[in-house]
Amino acid sequence: MSAREAICPACGGVFDPLRARAVRVRDGRVTAYCQEACARGSDAGAAPSAPVARATAAAAPAASASAAAAPAAAAPAPGRATPAPAAAPARSAPPAAPLAAREVALAEEAPPPELDIEVPRLRRGRLRAALAALAIIVIGGMAIAVVQAVSPSSPSPVAAAGSERARAAVGGEAEAPAAPSAPVPPPPPPPSPRAQATAALRELVGSPSARLARAAAVALARACDAGALAHLAAADAAETSELARLEAAYVRARCGDDASRARLVATLKSTRRDARADAARHLTALGDDAGRSSLHALLKVSQHRLGAAEVLAPRRDDRARAVLTAIHGDAATEPADRMRAAIALGLLGEPAVAAELRAALADPRFRPAAAAALAALGDAAARDALVAGLGVPSLRVDAARALRRLEPGLDPEPLVAPLVAALATEHDAARITAAEAVLVLTGPVAEAERP
Repeated sequence: MSAREAICPACGGVFDPLRARAVRVRDGRVTAYCQEACARGSDAGAAPSAPVARATAAAAPAASASAAAAPAAAAPAPGRATPAPAAAPARSAPPAAPLAAREVALAEEAPPPELDIEVPRLRRGRLRAALAALAIIVIGGMAIAVVQAVSPSSPSPVAAAGSERARAAVGGEAEAPAAPSAPVPPPPPPPSPRAQATAALRELVGSPSARLARAAAVALARACDAGALAHLAAADAAETSELARLEAAYVRARCGDDASRARLVATLKSTRRDARADAARHLTALGDDAGRSSLHALLKVSQHRLGAAEVLAPRRDDRARAVLTAIHGDAATEPADRMRAAIALGLLGEPAVAAELRAALADPRFRPAAAAALAALGDAAARDALVAGLGVPSLRVDAARALRRLEPGLDPEPLVAPLVAALATEHDAARITAAEAVLVLTGPVAEAERP
């Protein structure tokens, strides 16, 4: 019999234990049957246990020998009552047969074949379960690693793991991740054009040249800068020019210095005619009647009347208007003087001279003054000439003042860019006029009105 064959303990038939039709547990052992009927028969009368089966098999030959040797003893004696036979046991061992003895021998030599059947099945099931659990763990771990690698919510662990792997690759020791650096603040915005102009003028006030320092202080004092005013006051004692001292006094009086105003009034009695004229001009610009009275007196002097009328024109003085109208209408007046009178009438607000002033824009000699007069009339034809004047150092300040008068709501940004560039490229005198023009264009209207 091969290793794949077994004997049914009920019917003695040979069958393949791997294809057993029924299995039962008998005395702690798994017993296979060739068919369900054999198993049910076994359930009705349980087979003796292994020790009992072996004892019965051993006693069967001896019983057969005794019965063959003494047949007569088994027969009853004549005349004697035959005793009733003893009750047979419910399940006596069947006569020993070669097939039964062979089954017993096989049962003693090897373990029940059913153990060889079920144990591999159990092992294969457990192996599959273990492999399935291992696959789930591996796949789950890979998914978690992928999520951590691509998730934007956890960049630090990924970066730290990468840095540790890099250190391990070069043989270095893993170090604690560095603390995140503080955010870099954005660079400060560049200073405004007005701030740049003010800084340039303050730098030039400290120039070793007294002339440049005084000019820078006069320009900066347009905004009533305290440092500029102090510089002018300190430099007054060392100033040798009387007209320069009068200009400095005007600048200080414009910012509210009463002592400087009083000095201008006192100069109206000077023996110098040019000093008296400058003092009167400065006082008229300040709106002081003392200066206007002096100029009214000059209107009666033929060689001074046009000049006095030009100074009074921005103040809309009626006496100056009459003189200017007469000069402009006189056929004997020189063409240049007639144009000067027309420009002054424009500053007075006379629209009748507008066409003449527009024509004068073509003449380089009168273009800046004619543009300023047109600006006073509100004529937009003056704009291009005034913008062009911002590029000429000697014309910048007056052009900027006229532009503010022409357009009270002027956007200065496109106009100041070239002036700011000039602060770094031009010579010192030109830098002063560029900076003062920036102050005029970016400051309040009151500053722009100051001559």
